Amino acid sequence: MNYEEEVKKLEANEKNGGNWFKPEIGNYKIIPLSDTEPTTFNDKTGKVVEQVTFLASFNGEEKKWSITKSTTLKGIYGQLMKWGQHNKGLIGKTFTLKVRKGTRDNNKEYTIQEVDDLLIQQHANNQTRPTNGAIA
Repeated sequence: MNYEEEVKKLEANEKNGGNWFKPEIGNYKIIPLSDTEPTTFNDKTGKVVEQVTFLASFNGEEKKWSITKSTTLKGIYGQLMKWGQHNKGLIGKTFTLKVRKGTRDNNKEYTIQEVDDLLIQQHANNQTRPTNGAIA
């Protein structure tokens, strides 16, 4: 093994963010280039945390993104699953990610704008449906 060459690759990779998407405050156009794959990591306490990882184009730059699995549609994982359900898959289905400062220190809030729009439309549709059980 050529250790010099490997170290140079690793150093270049670190300068490039490790080829991982690490969202900062702002808006991103994201195009998934692969389907999600289940992955895990160990948190600080050693607990195994489930997540999904996929390759995507983030404002034109290819990177991997890992998202921790959550239990609600409000989290970024739930929103991503809703977007995949709506489109019958994720690959090639562009969405806008909005990242805002959260209410807690170092916390960020993530919103997939298109999913937010879908949920608002669904809520509006539910408000106008007949209440007698008839199909609208």
